[in-house]
Amino acid sequence: MRTSGGEGVTGRRGGRVVRAAPVAAATLGGLGLVLAGTTTVWPTLVLSVRMPGSGDPTRGSEQRFWAWGRDVVSYTSDGLVLDDDIGPHPVPRLLLLVAVLVLAAVALVAVAVRPGRRTEQLAAVCTALALGTVTSSTVARWSFDDRTAMLQPSVRTVTTAAGWSESLAVVLLLVALALLLGPSAASRVRGTVAAWVRARGRRPSPEPDEAKDRAQVGFTDDRDAGRP
Repeated sequence: MRTSGGEGVTGRRGGRVVRAAPVAAATLGGLGLVLAGTTTVWPTLVLSVRMPGSGDPTRGSEQRFWAWGRDVVSYTSDGLVLDDDIGPHPVPRLLLLVAVLVLAAVALVAVAVRPGRRTEQLAAVCTALALGTVTSSTVARWSFDDRTAMLQPSVRTVTTAAGWSESLAVVLLLVALALLLGPSAASRVRGTVAAWVRARGRRPSPEPDEAKDRAQVGFTDDRDAGRP
């Protein structure tokens, strides 16, 4: 009775853990999306340049970079602000970032409200898409080299609060994706291992010719074969 009762408790606990995984993934993923959403408003990197040799210690410039490609230069001495966008216009990238974040948010809400295989797969795909988008801008910021940006003295690179939020969002989205893929990946691994064990247990018996050859060279299991 205790054994069956223990199995029942274990099954109920296992079911609770499985049902709690999508909710935890939706919570962590939602927090990651909120942190990633800050990059749509505020810059993630600031390049500050000061030129003390000019006689004015406040003279210089600040170049601010957004995750979606916007680049703004502001001159501290006269307050002039210029858009320094080089290449394609950044607004389409902003719209794409917002669309990806909103799509992932809707999918995570769906998996939290109605957990199931289809909603979990949809949430996993949308979360992976958001993770790839946020990770690409994060890696671009980490690989930024200020020595190639401005050949000026007193160059200082500062990661803003939005930049740190973006890095934390990558971690949270990665954990959420792991929680969404965990049950299905574990079941696939168990199925593969079980199939391999079954295949190993079904080894074919030796052919008659092979058994005859073994008997001719003296390999036999019959103890009375050599007796007169």
